[in-house]
Amino acid sequence: MILASILMLPIEPPMLYRVETPAHEDAITSSSTGSVLTYQPDAPWRYEQIPTLDQADAVAQHAISALNTDVWNATRSGGEGVKIAIFDYQWIGAELPQLGLTNAVTHDCWAHESCAPALDTFTPRFSFETGSHGVACAEIIHALAPDAELHLVYVSSYTTFENAVDWAIREGIDIVSMSMSYFNYSFYDGTGDISRTAARLADHGTLMVTSAGNYAQSHWRGLVTDLDNDGTMEFDGENGIWVYMSAGQSGLNITWDEFFLCGQTDFDAIARSEDGDIIGRSDDLQTFYDTQHCEPFERLVVNQSEAGWVYVQLQLSSGSPDGLLVDILAPSGTFYTPVADNSIADPGPHPSVVAVGAVNVDNYLTNDAEVFSSRGNPTGLLVKPEISGPDGLDTLTYGAAAFFGTSASAPTVAASLALVLSDDPTLSPREGFEKLKGWAWNSDPSDWHNNDIGNGKVRLPVSDETAGCSTIPPAPTSLLIIFLPLLGIRRFLS
Repeated sequence: MILASILMLPIEPPMLYRVETPAHEDAITSSSTGSVLTYQPDAPWRYEQIPTLDQADAVAQHAISALNTDVWNATRSGGEGVKIAIFDYQWIGAELPQLGLTNAVTHDCWAHESCAPALDTFTPRFSFETGSHGVACAEIIHALAPDAELHLVYVSSYTTFENAVDWAIREGIDIVSMSMSYFNYSFYDGTGDISRTAARLADHGTLMVTSAGNYAQSHWRGLVTDLDNDGTMEFDGENGIWVYMSAGQSGLNITWDEFFLCGQTDFDAIARSEDGDIIGRSDDLQTFYDTQHCEPFERLVVNQSEAGWVYVQLQLSSGSPDGLLVDILAPSGTFYTPVADNSIADPGPHPSVVAVGAVNVDNYLTNDAEVFSSRGNPTGLLVKPEISGPDGLDTLTYGAAAFFGTSASAPTVAASLALVLSDDPTLSPREGFEKLKGWAWNSDPSDWHNNDIGNGKVRLPVSDETAGCSTIPPAPTSLLIIFLPLLGIRRFLS
């Protein structure tokens, strides 16, 4: 079936500021450790980051509209007894009963620290909330694990992420499915506030399953130098780096490896059009003396009337940066010389979090990872992503278009894990995932440290006799994977 692609321009979130003061008198939302303000306060503050939805930015061509659902035999439970929470900020415009989500419980972690208020799915607070990305993720999980207890949780900024984690721990949630990525909280190495907060879930027996991200072509990492001492950093010998950006307003996240030495180097970032005009600038101050606010990153906001190449430059304000490792993520851009390795954003790199890569569902068993699917560190001790799942999944939310990207693949893994836990309630979520990982399909089982697809492609065994074998010979897709009709592909410019 040929499916049309629906493209959406990215929407830049508002500028928000976090102070480490709970229940601040001017807070628009708060948690047990801090508050979010709409203005830059006199007290120590930092930028409040809004995550990016991990939807792919390529044109959808076609998708499989139906896969066999009778693989996991009919005597097994469809997720009964398992509690799954979906963290997302796009629930707007959703008629949940019409989508089969009548029994899903909603929670608004922005409206109150407790996450107790129900979601208003028709009145957005900010423009970036408009959409139903979270609903599509919920559809996938409900279709694959229809008997699981499903919770739809509003999570956007770091502060609401804190609230949601606290709520999930209190409620005894088994699995958190999150198809979002946070930028600029670490050097994407498993450290930082986002990773530490996510790790608290594992400490209380909850497993977070998150999208690896769609940034393999939207990422660059490497050493910068200033050999000619002109104050402009050299990328692979050039005084800047080219990235193709969509029309309108888009963000670039530039970090450098000084999260534990912030202020040693201070950079400013500039974006130029192909004609050399400045179309974006960021000059936040990094200094040893500002220990409360110093963060080794610049976030460029680029404005251009039409899609085209943008020349990004990093200029030295202070310090001696020769040989410094710099990381650039352009969620809605494509680099001329991308670096796919280490392109998984927070919280995916943390050891306690399962990061999921994407593989096209059409010819699933023989496909490589999607070209955009983020890759991990090829020399690291951890395999990242840990596992891959299918994208190209039709949903009622998106109609005849299709749901592409690691946003779609992460909930397939979360739902498959729910089926495993329901079948054997003695397993912890981590133990259940290890079992699921052992069944993952890899055409080359000896290549276990594969930072493209991880340990393999998620699939459930045909029967108990094959469940213990991790190297089952290839069979038709319809005999190896449990997925439903109406699970397809959608790719947006994010």
